[in-house]
Amino acid sequence: MPKRAGAWIACVGLAGAGIACGLNALTHGGFFEDAIFANINPFAWFKLGQQAQYLLLTAAGVILTATVGAWHASRRTAPLYLYAGLATGVWLLTAPKIGSDLNYQVEMMLALAICAGCALDHLEFFPSLFTARRTWVTLLQMPLLLHVALNVLLTARVVAERVILEPFKAQETAILKPFVDRPGRVLSVQYDSLVQERGRLEVEPLIYSLLVRSGLTDPTPVLHDLETRQFATVILADNVFEPAKTPEDLEHGTLAAAQLAAVRNNYKLVRRADGPNDVYIYEPKRD
Repeated sequence: MPKRAGAWIACVGLAGAGIACGLNALTHGGFFEDAIFANINPFAWFKLGQQAQYLLLTAAGVILTATVGAWHASRRTAPLYLYAGLATGVWLLTAPKIGSDLNYQVEMMLALAICAGCALDHLEFFPSLFTARRTWVTLLQMPLLLHVALNVLLTARVVAERVILEPFKAQETAILKPFVDRPGRVLSVQYDSLVQERGRLEVEPLIYSLLVRSGLTDPTPVLHDLETRQFATVILADNVFEPAKTPEDLEHGTLAAAQLAAVRNNYKLVRRADGPNDVYIYEPKRD
């Protein structure tokens, strides 16, 4: 079995590497540049801390149950635990990335949930619980009930926050609509209005700024367009005419310092749109 598994992994790995190299050759290096290098965002320990806090809050019961079951794992369930371990390793390598979100936990959580379910079945949790056997296995109901209760409460909180914030988002979209739904190019940190009114983004400021910082993207074209006032509208989360009030935040969608200076020199602030996140609307100056 281990030899067969090793051979299967080797074959899949070689096939995947071959396909990736072929795509990269066909795109003249563009595949690796877009799929790999563009996703190597800067790492920050605070991101891993945020991810770990949420994971422990929402998944502690599942993790405990899966861990208990690992001590009694059989040859049938060992591959599931191996998969969960590999998924956890991928999460540990990617969760600290700037820009990472909770979707990075999905694969690991699904694997841990399957392991926990197999553990409950192997330990005969439900037969022991329903027949009132005197065994430590029935104690697992406490972390499982806590897991259900916490996740129901968190879901209710997310829904409530969405209901409260939705009118403010709608108001912000209404304010931005006349500035977005008109001829000319638009550079905006507010994606919803662009996608809704235009169906596309020209520059995605968060990823763009990370690529500029890492030297993977040349900032000159956007800088030139700002200096020559090619954008009919610029929508930023910064008031470029005021000093920065907080330290630089790598997860804050913005532009490079030279590009912000170009906005300051060539554009005027025409409106501030209040919403869940304040945005500032700029139009080209008229000489």
